[in-house]
Amino acid sequence: MAEKTTLNSTKREIKHLEGKHRELDKIIQHNESDSSPQTWHILKSLKKKKLAIKDRISLLKSSLSHSEE
Repeated sequence: MAEKTTLNSTKREIKHLEGKHRELDKIIQHNESDSSPQTWHILKSLKKKKLAIKDRISLLKSSLSHSEE
């Protein structure tokens, strides 16, 4: 029972992170045409955050696939 709860929790976290990843992607795409230095630094930070989220999603999916085997 506890394992099923953990799997469901992991799936919810993946869905949440995928939503945040899409949201960041939209923000980045919307602001990429602005070439000001301040925007460039913000975009760089957002891209790093997006990559960290992608890495976390991959890690969670990997652990989920191992749990379901």
